[in-house]
Amino acid sequence: KISKTEIGEVDSRIEIKSFKLVLFKGGFAVPFEGPRPIWGYYDVIFGGKWRKLITYQNDERDDMIARTKRNNHPILQLDFGVNMMINLLRDGYTTKTKKGGIQIDSNIFTRKFFKPGADTITFVYPKTYYHLGILDSNYIKTCCKLLNTDTLGMYIYASSLLMEMKNLYPNQVVNYGPTTGIITFKRN
Repeated sequence: KISKTEIGEVDSRIEIKSFKLVLFKGGFAVPFEGPRPIWGYYDVIFGGKWRKLITYQNDERDDMIARTKRNNHPILQLDFGVNMMINLLRDGYTTKTKKGGIQIDSNIFTRKFFKPGADTITFVYPKTYYHLGILDSNYIKTCCKLLNTDTLGMYIYASSLLMEMKNLYPNQVVNYGPTTGIITFKRN
């Protein structure tokens, strides 16, 4: 059992140099759980602020899909999550790939969506509970090599991971929004 003194010693070793709280007018988006209100539910529900937040997130995903179609590159996600895929289904895309995807490497899965007369869009994502693996340049390079591309679109709904990728690979990552961007690596 840890004593209060030991907890205090651990807390005193953590130094916070700066703190930045990012808030939207209606609240903030929590991955997996959706938006959370700041000043109460009445204002965000009946004042239309959540609608604006959800519309903004939806528009960002639509923009990523449009870029993907235009540039013909796969989309890297944290997992097989459905947020981006819902936009594709709404636009008439379908898939024959099961929910978990097709394993193409020990930690890499893909799932393809297609629409008759349109492009095929490929999602690539790590195995369950390996989402921090996307921060490893070897993981990205392996994805690029296996998918025969130098560029991956990114939909990373945990924007802190997208920012971390930008910090790790400043010359390879371009952010388009809080949850989308591209990363470019040579396949060698």
